[in-house]
Amino acid sequence: MKRFELSLLSVVACAISIAGCSIDVTGRAILNPDGGVDMSVDMARPDLGRDMFVPPDGNIDMPLDEGVDQGVDLGLDIDLGVDVDMFVPVDMGLDAGLDASADLGFDAGIDLGVDAGVDAGVDLGTDLGVDLGFDAGPSCLASDAASCFDATTLLTCPGGTPTFTTCALGCSSTPSPQCRVILPSNIGPVVSISDSTADLNTGSITGMPYWLFDTESGQILAYDTGGTTSTEIRAGVLGLDHGIRFTRRPASGAGSDLGVFVVNSLVIAEGTTVVATGPRAFVLLAARSVDIRGALLVNANVIPGMPGPGPGGQAGGANETAGGGTGGGLPGSRAALGNDDSGGGGAGFGSAGGSGGAPSVLLAGGGGGVSYGSLELIPLRAGAGGAGGGDDDGGAGGAGGGAVQISATDFIRITAAGYIDASGAGGQGGRATMSTMDSGAGGGDGSGGAVLLEAAIVTIDGRVGANGGAGGQGATAATTPGASGANGSAMTVPALGADTSGLGGSGGAGSDASGVAQNGGAQENGGGGGGGPGRIRVNNYAGSFTFGSGVSPNASSGLATSGPAAATP
Repeated sequence: MKRFELSLLSVVACAISIAGCSIDVTGRAILNPDGGVDMSVDMARPDLGRDMFVPPDGNIDMPLDEGVDQGVDLGLDIDLGVDVDMFVPVDMGLDAGLDASADLGFDAGIDLGVDAGVDAGVDLGTDLGVDLGFDAGPSCLASDAASCFDATTLLTCPGGTPTFTTCALGCSSTPSPQCRVILPSNIGPVVSISDSTADLNTGSITGMPYWLFDTESGQILAYDTGGTTSTEIRAGVLGLDHGIRFTRRPASGAGSDLGVFVVNSLVIAEGTTVVATGPRAFVLLAARSVDIRGALLVNANVIPGMPGPGPGGQAGGANETAGGGTGGGLPGSRAALGNDDSGGGGAGFGSAGGSGGAPSVLLAGGGGGVSYGSLELIPLRAGAGGAGGGDDDGGAGGAGGGAVQISATDFIRITAAGYIDASGAGGQGGRATMSTMDSGAGGGDGSGGAVLLEAAIVTIDGRVGANGGAGGQGATAATTPGASGANGSAMTVPALGADTSGLGGSGGAGSDASGVAQNGGAQENGGGGGGGPGRIRVNNYAGSFTFGSGVSPNASSGLATSGPAAATP
C-alpha cells in the first residue's frame, strides 16, 4: 500500500478552489496527532463507502484508488474542466461512497467516453475550427471590401458572410484585391477574358451534336446529325449576344487575323463536335474552364463537300501554282519535250514539306515549303497550302490546317475521348485527259496548323494533332487519274498517299509524329510531296508540360513546346 501525506486544509482547498478537482475518498479516514492527511491507496481494489474513524492523533488516512480514481478523476476533471465535481470530504462514508461510485461509474465512463469524446472532439474540432477560421481571421462585414486572405485566397464578405475563393493563379492586390486571370497570348488586355456570363455545353440540346463557330461573323449554330436543321446559339454580330462576346482582331505582324469568342466556360460533350471555320484563326477565351470530351476541329477540308483551309489557314495551289502562305509548296512543272510532269511540293510550317516527285534529272519536282513561325505561336499562325502538280492536268495542292488558341483561367482538360485536330488536307491526284494524250502529276499536301492552349492547369489525356496530309498520286495512265492523298489527322499518323502505279508516282506521306514529311514518288507523272507538321504550344502555371503519346508532332520533334502562362498583375 502506497501512502500520500496531505494536509486536510489542502484537500478541502483543492476540492473547493480548483474546478474539476475531486478527491474521492475510497477508504476510512484516521485523524493522527501530526495533523496531516494520509491517503492510503489500495492498489488492489477501490475501498468505497467506509465509515470515518477519527483516532486520537488527529490525522486522516484516506485510502484512494490511485490507478482509477486519482488517475482518471483527478486527471480528467482537472484537464478537461468540463464536468466540475465539487467534492468536499466531510461525510467520508456517504460522500466517498456515492461520489466514488458515481465518479467511477459515470464520471470516468461518461466523462471519458462522452465528455472527452464529444467535448474534446466537438469543442476542439468545431470551436478551434470556428475560432481559427473566423475569430482568428479578419473581421467580415457586408460593407468590407474584398481582400487577399493569403497568396492564393480571395476573401469577400457578401451579406457579411466570409467567402473564401481559391485563386488558380494567385490573389493580387493590384489594382484592387482580385484573383489573377490569364492574360491571353496574342490578345493581352485588349479583350477582357471575364467579359461573358455564358456557360456553353454542346450536349445541352438533344439531337444537335454539331456546333459551328464562324470566325468571321461570330455566329454559332447547332446542327442535327444530317446537317439540315439548325438552332442559332449566337447571332452573327459583334459585341455581346446571349452572354457570348465576339470581336475581330487584326493580325499581329505576319500572323493570322483573329476571330475572338469570350465565354465563362465551355464543355464539348462526349459524342459532340465543335467545328470552327472562316478566314480568321479561332480564339476562345474562358474566364473559368474548357472541358473537351468530344471533338474540336479546325482542320482543312473539315466540312464534307466544302474543301478549304482551316480557320486562318492558306489554300492549296492549282495545277503548276504555288501553295498559299509563307510555307506554301513550290509547283510542279512539265517537260518542254515529252510527257514528263513533276509533282507539287508539300507545304511547310513547323518544319519543311516534302518535295514533289521528279521524273528525271532534267525535271525537278516542286520544292517543299519552308519552316516559319515561332515556338510560342506569337503571333498566332495557321498552316500553309501545298502546290499544284505539273501539267494542265496536274492535281491541286491541299489546304493548310487552321489555328486555334484557347485561353482559360482555371483549367483546360482534354479527356481520353476528346481531341483537337488542326491537320492539313491531302493533295489531289494527277488528272487524266480521257484520251491517249498526256496526263498530270500529283499535288502537294497542306501543312498542319497550330494549337495553343494556356491555363493555370492543362491536362491532355486524349489527342492533339497538327499533322500534314499526304501528297496526291500522279495519274497512273493517260486515261486514269491518280488517287488523292489522305487528309492529315490527329488519329492516323502519318497520313498516307497511294503507292506508285503505272505512270503515277506515289504520294508522299504527311508528317509523322517526329515532324518529318516524305517526298513524292518519281515516275513519268510524279507524286505530290507530303505536308509538313504544324506547331503545338502549352502554357501553364508550372511553366512546363509533359506531352503524351497522343500529341503529334511530339515533344522530341521540338514542335510541341511549353512555357509559363501570363497572368494579370
